[in-house]
Amino acid sequence: MDASALREIGLTDGEAKVYLALAKIGLSKTGPLAASAGVSYSKVYKILARLELKGLATHVIKGGVKHFSASEPKRLLDYLEDEQNKIDSRKVALERMLPSIEKQFHSVPHSEAVLFTGFKAVTNVFRNLLDELNKGDTYCIMGVRYFDEVSQMRNFFHKYHQMRALKGIKVKMIANYDMREKLVKPTMKFSDVRYFPKELGLNINVLLYNGKTFINTWENDTISVLIQNKTITDSMQRMFDEFWKNAEK
Repeated sequence: MDASALREIGLTDGEAKVYLALAKIGLSKTGPLAASAGVSYSKVYKILARLELKGLATHVIKGGVKHFSASEPKRLLDYLEDEQNKIDSRKVALERMLPSIEKQFHSVPHSEAVLFTGFKAVTNVFRNLLDELNKGDTYCIMGVRYFDEVSQMRNFFHKYHQMRALKGIKVKMIANYDMREKLVKPTMKFSDVRYFPKELGLNINVLLYNGKTFINTWENDTISVLIQNKTITDSMQRMFDEFWKNAEK
C-alpha cells in the first residue's frame, strides 16, 4: 500500500510505513514490525511513541513484552482534524501579530535590489503583488511564456490569475508570439493581452508594479531580481510602452 497519502496529511515517512504495517499484520512486537515496515529496529520505538501520541497506535503488554497495534483507520480523520484545528489556531495567532510585524518591517530601510532563486521564492513575488495592489490597480508584464521544464508553472499561474481576477487587479501583458491560444484561461480576466511579433520575443519576464521592476527567468535555477528604484522602473515602463504600441492583439 502506498504511504504517500499518509505523508500528505502530515505523517513522516517512517510513521506512515509503521502505521500501514501495523494495519496489515495486527498486534505485533517491534522486531517483526520493523521488518514488515522496512524501518530500522533502532528507530521503530521512537516512531511508535509518536504514533501513540497522535492517537494512531496503542500497545498491550504480554509476557512482559510490549505488543503494538494500529488504531482504527477512522482515527486518521481525527488526527487530520486535530492538525487542522492547530493550523487554524496558529493562523489566528499570526493574524493578530501581523500588524506589529509589518509595522516593524516597513520602519527600516530595505535593499533596493533583492535576488531570488528557486520556484517558491520567485512565485512569492507574484503573491506579494496581489497583497500590495488593490481593486482597479494595473500592473504590466512582458515576455510571458511557459517553460516546459518547469512543471509547476502552468498550474501556479492558473491559480494566480484566478486570485488576481477575484481581487479585481488588472494586467497589461505582452506575451511571446508562440503563446497565442496557450495562456491559461484565467489570464484573460481583467486583462489586456498583446503579443510580440514572431521575430521578437524574450526569454525573461519583466514585471512592473508599484514602482518596482521584477526581472526573472524560469529556466534552470529560476533566478530573479526585484529592483525598487524609481529611475529604473520609469525607464522600463517607457520601454514597455513602446513595445506595447507595436505589439499585436
